[in-house]
Amino acid sequence: FDNNRLLFSCQSEDFYNIWFYYFDMEYDYGEPNHVIKRQDQFSKICANRAGGIRLLNQDSFEIIIKSIILDYYKDKDKTRNLIDKISESIGKKHKNSLGELNPIIWYSFPRAIDLLKNIDKVKVKSDLKERIKEASYYYSYKWIDLDFAKGISEYRGQEYLQSFDCINEVSSGYILLMANHNLKCYPDDENFINIIYDKSEDIDSWFSKIKNFYGIAYLYVMYES
Repeated sequence: FDNNRLLFSCQSEDFYNIWFYYFDMEYDYGEPNHVIKRQDQFSKICANRAGGIRLLNQDSFEIIIKSIILDYYKDKDKTRNLIDKISESIGKKHKNSLGELNPIIWYSFPRAIDLLKNIDKVKVKSDLKERIKEASYYYSYKWIDLDFAKGISEYRGQEYLQSFDCINEVSSGYILLMANHNLKCYPDDENFINIIYDKSEDIDSWFSKIKNFYGIAYLYVMYES
């Protein structure tokens, strides 16, 4: 970082082909930030502190599995730890170097078919493992179609995803927000709802005026909380 700028040490071609897309820089996040911070003092604080949050263009399958794990644990750190364990145990190993003495080793998230076949390599509680295996199976054989979910209403999209046993109300909202970038969707998270009811000065107004950016508001609030 330099004077509130993020510097990328890469060629211009790599920046536009990789990072510009990955960080969703084409979308103007200033509009939802402005709408949210106008609602009340609590929303303003959240929007100011979490204003740099963007929806990354991550692998859709990884987002589906992450949503299931996050719904199960209700804990970001536990979710991140399990995602890392899955990547290290089943994913592909990569090695980049910033010089001979500074190798960077990282692991990409496995393909659905590889996770389905090798999930037993990772220590996971049996009920969560079954949900992960089901999602891996459905995604491997293209039963879960996020493009289809993108082309219908938010309600029908969540209804469609919830037709799969491994996906519920919480994870379906997360998937549509993070994978399809549908800003009207958010996880049906009881903690989020309770925070809004506790902190917001005018509940009806808050939900009415923020309706086009529920997802961004969710990320702001949960970051602050």
